[in-house]
Amino acid sequence: DGIVADNSTTLYGPAGATAYHWYPGGQTSQNISVNPATTMTYSLEVTGVCGYRQYLNYTLDVNQRPVASATSNTPRCVGSSINLTGSGGATYNWSGPNGFSSTSATPVISSASALNAGTYSLTVTSAAGCTSTTSTSVTVNANPTANAGSTQTIPFGTNTTLNGSASGGSGSYLYAWSPSGLLVSSNVANPTTTNLTATTVFTLTVTDQATGCTSTSQVTINITGGAVSVNASASASSVCSG
Repeated sequence: DGIVADNSTTLYGPAGATAYHWYPGGQTSQNISVNPATTMTYSLEVTGVCGYRQYLNYTLDVNQRPVASATSNTPRCVGSSINLTGSGGATYNWSGPNGFSSTSATPVISSASALNAGTYSLTVTSAAGCTSTTSTSVTVNANPTANAGSTQTIPFGTNTTLNGSASGGSGSYLYAWSPSGLLVSSNVANPTTTNLTATTVFTLTVTDQATGCTSTSQVTINITGGAVSVNASASASSVCSG
């Protein structure tokens, strides 16, 4: 049977000899402990009671440990997927936070929450049954909270200011409103509309500058009234002065 590289094992010489000599190493005891890094053949010179010498060979098959690797697409935002990637073995065994376990080389955790953050351990096993363990750490960042403000009602063709805001996360945000063509500036928290003539739903996307995590919110701007139709006429096509 093979042994795992760098693990110790004992070689046993036959009983009843008067002298023992092992090669390589030169040990002179009946039994020796060895821990070879690769497959190795040991020779034993045995001297019997009548001075007769015999040579015996012992070959140890040494199985190398697999080189385990574990990576992830960290950091992640709440609600996104965590992709774990293992390599180096024939079989895989993952364990991690929130009771996670998997035997896939590339497991996926969908819709991550803060409970999924932490260290994921991976044990890989080679075809020869040798094992190696490694780990990877996963960070799950909270999403900011976007607030597009309250519904407004304004007259036809007039302007208003949208009351966007954000909270949570790092506290440093980027703002993006749509449809941007109906705003003076779409990249500020409180943009001004431009002559709205129809009820419009505006969407605010807030991005945490530190983590890249986002959230959205919507607000409706209702329009009252409409275009006024004006007719003009004259009693005659031409008149005299005065």
